[in-house]
Amino acid sequence: MGKVKVSQKGQVVIPKSLRDKFGIKEGDEVLVEESKKGILVMKTEGNPLKAMVGLFERKTIRSSVDLVHDIRKESEARVKEAKSR
Repeated sequence: MGKVKVSQKGQVVIPKSLRDKFGIKEGDEVLVEESKKGILVMKTEGNPLKAMVGLFERKTIRSSVDLVHDIRKESEARVKEAKSR
């Protein structure tokens, strides 16, 4: 855990060790949510369409609706897990 200051514009700098650990690079988007213990900052998976690249190479063909549903479900599970920490 690192201690950071909030700028006049409400900005904070994520410590380099945490950016490296979680693969956060310049231009990446992060999700900011309220949790039981304070404010939670999580790296987002980015564009859900980009996350689906390569999925159609599988032998089983699923509808795009099912794929988006599965991606959303996995993302919500990650947020829920992170909030419970």
